[in-house]
Amino acid sequence: MGIEHERIHLETSSVLIRQHKLEFVKKSPHWKPISISNAAPQNELLNVSAGQVRLAKDKTNPFYGWDNEYGFHEADVPAFEAAKFLVSNQEFLQFVEAGGYLNSHNWEEEGKGWLAFTKAQHPTFWVKKTNGWYLRLMTEEVAMPWDWPVEVNYHEAKAFCNWKKSESGMSVRLPTEDEWYRLYDDAGLNDISEQIAAANIHLDHGASSCPVNQFSQGKFFDVIGNVWQLTETPIYPFDN
Repeated sequence: MGIEHERIHLETSSVLIRQHKLEFVKKSPHWKPISISNAAPQNELLNVSAGQVRLAKDKTNPFYGWDNEYGFHEADVPAFEAAKFLVSNQEFLQFVEAGGYLNSHNWEEEGKGWLAFTKAQHPTFWVKKTNGWYLRLMTEEVAMPWDWPVEVNYHEAKAFCNWKKSESGMSVRLPTEDEWYRLYDDAGLNDISEQIAAANIHLDHGASSCPVNQFSQGKFFDVIGNVWQLTETPIYPFDN
């Protein structure tokens, strides 16, 4: 429990430090960001076959768990399509330049409230300067890495999906939690916590995001890792 508690502090503190003014933050050689960036790849939809998912944690499990992880949940997931890559900064820029933060019709009701309160015009860590866009990392600002995944909250992600839906005429939304686990199974992911991960997690590769096409997992990229990921599913209790 103590180890898990410290990991939470690491994760939340990283966001708080990133929101702090740069003049009060000192770089560390032990906390270096990833420096790889190229042109953003063209995203595409790939098929995920139908299947069953089962989420469960038994009280006899030797690994620490939170109370909401215990019990079980089973679901049959119909076939669906999912994006090959996480949404990149380049892909999200289209939404920003189309007035996505100025036109509230693509935002859900709660999102409209957030938008009115924050007066946001772009993602939190994007910085607009006279010579272009920059990205605020933990301890520095860098020229915008357009092939890194965009970092947004649920309201922004949902508005982007609604905009994409209106532009393309397709049914575009965030995945459900069950669909995410089908992606996980489809990618053939196993427990990789005991080795250097083929994913941008554990600080195995650096203290920042990385290109959306750097780590393949099956036919998809970044099913796990790189950024916090959002689903359509609110938290709920498992059976038992």
